[in-house]
Amino acid sequence: MLLRSVAMLGLLIFRLIAAVVCLGTARGLLYPRESESREVKVLDGLWQFRADFSPSRDEGFVNQWYSQPLATTGEVMPMPVPSSWNDITQNASIKEYIGWVWYEREAWVPALWTGLEIVLRFESAHYNAIAWVNGVEVVSHSGGHLPFQANITDLVKMGAPNRITVAINNTLTPHTLPPGTLTHGGPPELPEGFVSLNYQFDFYNYAGLHRPVKLYTTPLSVHVDDVTLVTSLLANGSVDLSYTVDVFVSDSGPVELQIILREKEGGSAVSASLQLPGCQKSPCVLTGNGQLLVNNPRLWWPWTMEPNDPGYLYQLEMVATTSAKVSDYYRMPVGLRTVSLGTPQLNINGKPFYFHGVDKHEDADVRT
Repeated sequence: MLLRSVAMLGLLIFRLIAAVVCLGTARGLLYPRESESREVKVLDGLWQFRADFSPSRDEGFVNQWYSQPLATTGEVMPMPVPSSWNDITQNASIKEYIGWVWYEREAWVPALWTGLEIVLRFESAHYNAIAWVNGVEVVSHSGGHLPFQANITDLVKMGAPNRITVAINNTLTPHTLPPGTLTHGGPPELPEGFVSLNYQFDFYNYAGLHRPVKLYTTPLSVHVDDVTLVTSLLANGSVDLSYTVDVFVSDSGPVELQIILREKEGGSAVSASLQLPGCQKSPCVLTGNGQLLVNNPRLWWPWTMEPNDPGYLYQLEMVATTSAKVSDYYRMPVGLRTVSLGTPQLNINGKPFYFHGVDKHEDADVRT
């Protein structure tokens, strides 16, 4: 049985490598935000759920549960997303379950989304995950703490329900974060000859779709793909905000990129405009670089360091427009601050910051 479980881990590694090969050029993972050109559909709620209790935990793959409605494969139960499956039921065998579980739900894609790029995004799935749309594998991911996504434009049925299936494996290894090891035998609720999971950390091995699942759209011909910001405090008190913006384009024409930093109240603080050359080979990702000089900046401070105006956030607006006048709008909150390590103090905006403690995850305020 251990060999079979190792084989399944090998299958997962193969799928991850294949996914990287198929994706080709890396794409950004900007947080989905609605705008004039973007729409977000949140898929939280009750999903169908089934744990694979077969001795080798591979019945779902052998019988291709992803190719059919999950309820036709056997008994399913409702499972809230986001959540940890360990804490939802009164069934000890599910609480202590190790191996592959399966999630499924149907999601309508509005007919109004025709002509847009459609992306399926998982904010977190612990620990290894594979996702299918209408029976076709779209993405694999390893790691329970970061988002992952897939372009599903060519797979969805417009103005119709679409079946989304996710398989998740919570088995930990010495190379996962957190780590764990497998041992023969284990608790009575596991099949005889299977393996149990041993780990040395101070919280339970919770697993599942831990954060929201979303569908979101961008224009097909152009969209802001990634943003990197670096803040520098100048001697005269101004702020130099350096930016690198990646813009995905699917045609060969040039792109105009506008960068606008707005006050929280809505007024424009400073702006810039760039002309990006067209793709030599489309589709491609164009990159714009520059600096915004912010005079008399309102810096971001922790609540304990600046009682009058803590946590101040500007809004950064990016508009990418093609020669065909198709535009993508993306806005995000931005705090102007610097973080530096002194001797031995950590500084925020050049001032020492006193830490009260780190890595606390107690639930009661009286213990924090």
